[in-house]
Amino acid sequence: MASEADSWRDDDDEDEAEQLPCPACGQWVYEETEKCPHCGDWINPRSRAAKSKPWVWMTALVLVVILILLAVHGF
Repeated sequence: MASEADSWRDDDDEDEAEQLPCPACGQWVYEETEKCPHCGDWINPRSRAAKSKPWVWMTALVLVVILILLAVHGF
């Protein structure tokens, strides 16, 4: 039979599993949190995608095109 202290520790383990760092400030927040209580930044997949830098994607695309051209021309 588990003691009250053991069940309290189990609850803490579950809470930690449901937390993740805020992408803006790095403070731990619950997964369901929509807005970080520490920095006020919105936390959702769309806002993370919107913050991605377009030059990174363009550079990756250019490299892929170059690799395809090299493969087609037999270099």
